[in-house]
Amino acid sequence: MRNDPNEWREELPDNCPPPEAFDPNSRKFYRLVKNLPPTDRDFYSTRQESPERKIGSECIARSVSILSTKEGCLKRKSLPLLRNKIPAEITLPSGSGLVMQTLQDKFHYSWWVKRGFDPIPHCQRVEVGS
Repeated sequence: MRNDPNEWREELPDNCPPPEAFDPNSRKFYRLVKNLPPTDRDFYSTRQESPERKIGSECIARSVSILSTKEGCLKRKSLPLLRNKIPAEITLPSGSGLVMQTLQDKFHYSWWVKRGFDPIPHCQRVEVGS
C-alpha cells in the first residue's frame, strides 16, 4: 500500500507516490549536496528544506529531487542558488523508495524515500572532468 505512513520517510498525501512511480532497481541518479560525504540534511525533501515554499504538488514537495544524468546535474549546478553545491552520484537499490520523472525538466526525478533507508553509503563524488 503506497499510503502506509509507516512505509515512507515522511507523511505523504493521498495517492502519493503516484501509480507511475517505480522501484529504481540499482539505477544511478545525481543530486547536488552541500557536504561530501553527504549528511542526512542533503536528502531532505523540498517541504523539509523550505516548509513555506509554494509548490504546485504536495506529493512532489515531499519527495527528494534527483537527476537522471550527470550532465543534467552539472547544468543545474550553474544556477545561482546551487552554484556552491557538490555533485554526487547515488545508486538507489531496490527497496530504497520509488522514483518518477517529474516537472518539465526531462532530467528531473522525484524520489519518495522509504523509511529507514540511509542514502549516504550509496553516494560518491561526481568527477566533473570524467
